[in-house]
Amino acid sequence: SGWYTSYNQATNTLILTTSNPFTSGASLSFPIVVAVDPATKPGTNLEFVGDVLSATPETNLLNNRDTTRTSVAGEADLVVDKSGQTEVVAGETITYTVVITNNGPSTAQSVSLADLVPAGIAGVSFSVKRAAGTSSCGAVCLLGDMTAGEVITVTVVGTVNSSVAAGAILTNTATVASPTPDPYPANNTEEKRTRVNTEANQVIAKRSLADPTVAGRN
Repeated sequence: SGWYTSYNQATNTLILTTSNPFTSGASLSFPIVVAVDPATKPGTNLEFVGDVLSATPETNLLNNRDTTRTSVAGEADLVVDKSGQTEVVAGETITYTVVITNNGPSTAQSVSLADLVPAGIAGVSFSVKRAAGTSSCGAVCLLGDMTAGEVITVTVVGTVNSSVAAGAILTNTATVASPTPDPYPANNTEEKRTRVNTEANQVIAKRSLADPTVAGRN
């Protein structure tokens, strides 16, 4: 009690002030909690400087400042969710949707998505949709940094080869990765299994080789 706080945004300084006498031998502890910017890169050193001043003349000003340094370690929970068709007809188009979410708390650095398209699917294209716009990529999508809370959607489209046998199972696996440590790596990979059916529209055309024909002849 008797202490007041103010914040100087220009110098990023928190000031604690009291007019109460601070008696000889007294000690006070002030816990100060700050939020680290999620975009701070791992390995960054944060320096906190504290100064104490008084209207009473001092005999030793050398111990009126202290500094502590804190090293920042990143942590980002990346989650991949893959959806698509449960059944597809050989020869037709197949579409998968991959949703990547960064649950934070930090920015995930240099995120990549590897989508292993199974054999039997050709002509594959990848479309990336995020807040900044839409782009394309390959089987390994280099997505760059993902801020905490960001969601990226990747759409994968291909054509199932007409020669794929009925009953075949196509397994498509998507894995997201980042050099930023992930506390829950188990949710970084997901697969989608699709059963292949076959279907063929057969057409027959018949014509007479003798038209008109004569009664009694072939």
